[in-house]
Amino acid sequence: GSCISILMRMPSGMFSMADLLTTISTKDDGRDRPQVLRALTSRLRAAPDAAGANVAGPSAPTPAPAAAPAEGGASELLVASRLLLLLLTRDAAMREVAIGAGLPDQLLGLLEPWLAA
Repeated sequence: GSCISILMRMPSGMFSMADLLTTISTKDDGRDRPQVLRALTSRLRAAPDAAGANVAGPSAPTPAPAAAPAEGGASELLVASRLLLLLLTRDAAMREVAIGAGLPDQLLGLLEPWLAA
């Protein structure tokens, strides 16, 4: 959660944050990989899209207008998705965990309402 907030304020730290999260998720034989993936995907689900609606789809509660401005929502989505992509491209074992957890289907489910709009 807080890594997204930090990167929204300082986007130049994206690669350093990806390095840190890769280090965290690979220690102890990758014990923390699932937790790192869950944290990032939950951030993606909770992030408001550019229009201010929740990206998790129509069944998800819409945040109050003051929760995040439209520009901030798009920024949060961009940061969370870029960070997730960096982690998945750097760590083959993380990709395997993501596939085992059904992450590709979940992410496509998040994209479909956005593409339909």
